[in-house]
Amino acid sequence: MEEHRNSFVFFLKIIIAFSILAGVSYIVYLYNQKDALNQNIPFESQTAEYCYEQQFVSEYKLMDINYRDYYTLVMNTVGNDVTGELSYMPSQKDTKTGNIQGTITKDDTSNRSIFTGTWTAYAEGDTYEENIVIVFGPSDAKVFENQDTLDKSISDFDFVTPNIILPKIDCDYVYERQKATDTFMASFDTLVSNVPELGGSFYPLLIYVDTLNDTLYCVYEDGHVQYSESFVYQYINGNIFFEKENAK
Repeated sequence: MEEHRNSFVFFLKIIIAFSILAGVSYIVYLYNQKDALNQNIPFESQTAEYCYEQQFVSEYKLMDINYRDYYTLVMNTVGNDVTGELSYMPSQKDTKTGNIQGTITKDDTSNRSIFTGTWTAYAEGDTYEENIVIVFGPSDAKVFENQDTLDKSISDFDFVTPNIILPKIDCDYVYERQKATDTFMASFDTLVSNVPELGGSFYPLLIYVDTLNDTLYCVYEDGHVQYSESFVYQYINGNIFFEKENAK
């Protein structure tokens, strides 16, 4: 009897060992299949997104909060092709913002990529098309802008001193700020606390979104009286929900 019991235990251990081995082998197989699938994605179909931004604290203040000037770059790549947006948005001056389009080449020695293309920018009521070069990597992007529109070639760029160096940031901050602004503007008339004078209507003069404190600050007027007001919001699953603070 003891001998039969030992034999049964021995065969049971063998079955368990084979089951474990089979399970591990299957997991390895699935991992290799996934890895092979990733490796077989054509380069021209591979996508990536990069966001860079520099903020400058302005001397002007809104409700004891310093205005900020934003210089923001968003790049979307599909293989070597790039589209995106480059925006310079000072708080007290005219903005310059528009779409970029071009291609990138990889510099393997420096772990950086070089974008060459055009920036179709809108500023001061006019549209400008300029050559632009962006050298970007894991930490920052160096923007080289040709102020002479498209008259000069890429070789005419001064690659010693970039127009601006933008630190890399999480793209979600850019989306949050834009989403907060868009949502606020869509409900502007119902969110503001004041009533226009003499049958006029309000329009915003300045909007500043503080993503660290989930607050939007706005200066608006109706042509007669100017107000400053702050609005607290929640950013949930890509959506903005406003909860007004008391007008200040």
